[in-house]
Amino acid sequence: MKFLDHFSLPYSGMKNGLHHYEFDISSEFFHEFGNLPVSDGAVSVKLEVDKRSTHSIVSFEIYGSVFTQCDRCLADIHLPISGHYTLHFKTGQGEDDGEVVFLPEDVTRLNVSRYIYEFICLSVPVMKVYDCRNDDSPPCDMAVLRKLGLLESRDEELKTDTGLQDLADLFKS
Repeated sequence: MKFLDHFSLPYSGMKNGLHHYEFDISSEFFHEFGNLPVSDGAVSVKLEVDKRSTHSIVSFEIYGSVFTQCDRCLADIHLPISGHYTLHFKTGQGEDDGEVVFLPEDVTRLNVSRYIYEFICLSVPVMKVYDCRNDDSPPCDMAVLRKLGLLESRDEELKTDTGLQDLADLFKS
């Protein structure tokens, strides 16, 4: 049995109504996708499947952290992520459009691993920074921050980087 088979839902035998699933995503999951934008992390996924006679609505709630480089100082960080996404699955002929996915009539299992990975990638902010000033032991590369002028020289406290924060806030809204 392949690792990603764990993310297959018993679609054809599923009764109409709400069904709930939970998945814990770790390094092994990300390694299945190779060297793509997100290659490690610890993410929880809650899935709600609303199965209906003509189609299904699948809601994905994603939260956790991914391992990446900070855009400010290039240090390796665990960046918090979260997101809510919805897909509609219909059986029959048609062309997928990003929100509606068409499945073959004879589908027995629905593997959601690819959608989970894509939604994790979509949850990563454009600016990969977070406020690490309150961390007990911040992962920051102090030498880089000093060169950028982002540290107070006396007490080595991180200055507020308003330009970078304003840009990050712009992408959040």
